Amino acid sequence: MAKEKICGIYLLTIKTDSFRSYYYVGQSQNCEKRILTHLRTLRSGNHHSVKVQNIFNKYNNISFEILEKCMVEDLCSYEQWWIDEMYGSKYCMNISKDAKVFGRGLPMSEDAKVKRKLTWANKPPEEIQRARQNISKGLRGREWGPEARMNASIAAKARGISEETRAKLDAASHARKGSKLSEETRTKMSDARKGSKNHNFGKIMSEEQRLKISLTKTGCKNPHKGNVTKWSDARRERFDAKKKLKEGLKHEL
Repeated sequence: MAKEKICGIYLLTIKTDSFRSYYYVGQSQNCEKRILTHLRTLRSGNHHSVKVQNIFNKYNNISFEILEKCMVEDLCSYEQWWIDEMYGSKYCMNISKDAKVFGRGLPMSEDAKVKRKLTWANKPPEEIQRARQNISKGLRGREWGPEARMNASIAAKARGISEETRAKLDAASHARKGSKLSEETRTKMSDARKGSKNHNFGKIMSEEQRLKISLTKTGCKNPHKGNVTKWSDARRERFDAKKKLKEGLKHEL
């Protein structure tokens, strides 16, 4: 069962060596997800706030807490109250004293989508690769719930595979054709599919599923059909002799 989303105000705290703390207040419709985003970007060195990133790099002692829950329409007013209370202190890491969030709930326009794509297209390959590695590092070890898995599956099916990607997959497949796997690789592949690691472990196949598998394989070409080695005359004679001997024994019995 998916966890309930907490909509409200959260507090990010970084403790110093002198028992003082820097703090940052924020709002989110899903506080837990927003907190995880803060942690991921801070650990990868890509936080949107340079000030928060620098302080985190120096002390690396961070904690979070939910200050209060509220409705979505009250987020800005609630956060503004907390910012007014904290802003101005040298330990406050909030740069802006305005809690307004522009564009919340509005869909991204087609022009904005095109500009975003062009921005990434014009970036050097090294920067794109570094961004992908940071994203991968942040998501590593993360457990996906059933809802997240379903959403990812739907998005992947809707996205499909481009012709360029298909060509790359075909080229990679042809490059591997004829290559032999090492014994170590074969052992690893075998161990990865044994017991509870197998995707069919503990599943009982219904008659309908069995019938579908049977129908999909009906009429499939046998890879060994027509690939029979020609027998020599001597081998054929031995086979015929054994066949006659068996028939003779059956007749006697």
